[in-house]
Amino acid sequence: MEAALEEGWATNNPVALNGPALLVVDMGRHACDVGTPWRWWTLTDEAIYAAVQAVVRELARLLGSPAAIYVPDSAFAPSGARELVLEGATLGQIEEWLRERYGAPATDPASIIRRTQNKSYGFDMSETGYLKETF
Repeated sequence: MEAALEEGWATNNPVALNGPALLVVDMGRHACDVGTPWRWWTLTDEAIYAAVQAVVRELARLLGSPAAIYVPDSAFAPSGARELVLEGATLGQIEEWLRERYGAPATDPASIIRRTQNKSYGFDMSETGYLKETF
């Protein structure tokens, strides 16, 4: 497995682990991107957010990570941080990139995702919001 990771990183090809429930983990040299089929606004559902957190926390524990950063899907600017994972950036470099462009992270989804009657999908989302969880 280690040789496959090194080969993927050397050729700038993503190294992906596909898991249950459409979970995809793209492995970078120093960080990983955990992709889920849920849209960003679904994190306002406490059960979904708790499930996502449980998976992320377990991966963080297994990989020895002190934190996790949650970024939205490609419809929002902070999603650019996902490319940094594949380029080999560290968690610290990714956080610095996000802070320089979008300010401090939110600590919970409710502060950047709100229900509204003014949008067809029922949510108003910060276009520059992202979350950070420290363990």
